[in-house]
Amino acid sequence: VAEAYAGDSLAGTTLFSDAVESVPDDGVASLFVSNAALLDSLQTENVAVSEVLETLGIDPEGTATAMTLAVDGDSVSLRGSSGLAAGAEVTGAGELIETFPADSLIAAGSGEVGETLGKLMEAAGKTGADPDGSAPEQSGPDGAADGIGELFGQASAFGIDLEALVASLETAGVFVTGDPEGDMGGALVATTTDPDLVQDPIQSMSTLGAFAGGDHFRALPDGLDGFSLKLPGMSRGRVAIASGGDRLVIALGVEAARAGLDPAQRTLGDADLYRQATADLSDGEQ
Repeated sequence: VAEAYAGDSLAGTTLFSDAVESVPDDGVASLFVSNAALLDSLQTENVAVSEVLETLGIDPEGTATAMTLAVDGDSVSLRGSSGLAAGAEVTGAGELIETFPADSLIAAGSGEVGETLGKLMEAAGKTGADPDGSAPEQSGPDGAADGIGELFGQASAFGIDLEALVASLETAGVFVTGDPEGDMGGALVATTTDPDLVQDPIQSMSTLGAFAGGDHFRALPDGLDGFSLKLPGMSRGRVAIASGGDRLVIALGVEAARAGLDPAQRTLGDADLYRQATADLSDGEQ
């Protein structure tokens, strides 16, 4: 594809050659993207892409993304190179995923979520500000600056330092269990460097909910630290929010919350199917 055009071609550009030299050239499918050109085309009056990238510490000028899909026996891999990456070492989610229940239908995760979320929230606030950096005097209900400010304000009212909590997050993952004919369950699990930032507000909200009474808010049973909510539109089941050790769990059902908090049960790391599927992956690819 790179050499098929009559005259100047991608193969003759430094942008292309630098991007593709770090990915395998024998893949069954390949992708090349000129980062700056693509991102410039996405920028509009309502979407300030450049401001978001600046907050994330990314400069797309003179960079490109290349990817290739390779198949080797029963192993399929997607390899890529991108100038948009910050270059810092990123912690994978493999260790967290291996602690999820062994009967999980789906398990996925990501590392360094706190730093990324913090930067995205900062970028969202900037895109809603005036050019001089101040918040707009008037903003609609969907305004980014008002939305972020309201979120932090509501969290603060419950004694939650949301900014510090987000910054403390390390790895996050989700798992789904059950079957369509039975009860489906699952949970979002995040680890934190400061468990007190998670445990203290959960305990405070559990205490407030206990005073409120009623069926919508319940303390979790059997010594679990947290509470469950009956949300509008849920015909059955409850959303459980719990903490334990260095983990924050938001789950569909109490049992899923327990599974997310306690990796002492039989886990994916113990399951033959999981070990077979990940046997050919290096630590950096999990």
